Amino acid sequence: MPKPIDIVGECVDEIAVAYETYEKISQELGMRFLDAIDRTLESLISNPEIGPVCHRGARKIVLTRFPFILYYIERPSNTQLIAFIHAKRDPRSIRTVLTERDYTSRT
Repeated sequence: MPKPIDIVGECVDEIAVAYETYEKISQELGMRFLDAIDRTLESLISNPEIGPVCHRGARKIVLTRFPFILYYIERPSNTQLIAFIHAKRDPRSIRTVLTERDYTSRT
């Protein structure tokens, strides 16, 4: 049975900012961005182990056609989305964000 997806507040904010950026360029681009998010979440629901483990047990999945990476952690009762970060960011800053979120203690 598929696990529900829980999106932490920081991740919701990061997705919203990216959407607003694309929406300002064009409404169609904003909609394509949301479609890419939906497809990514559908893939994640059907196969939570799709992304490789990358940092302290977190997994990552790269969006199709948009330069963003979604970081998540599998829990016994859900899949928790913990960060949504532009793929061009310095890997050290990404590790810092993931460490600061302290997602291992969230339920």
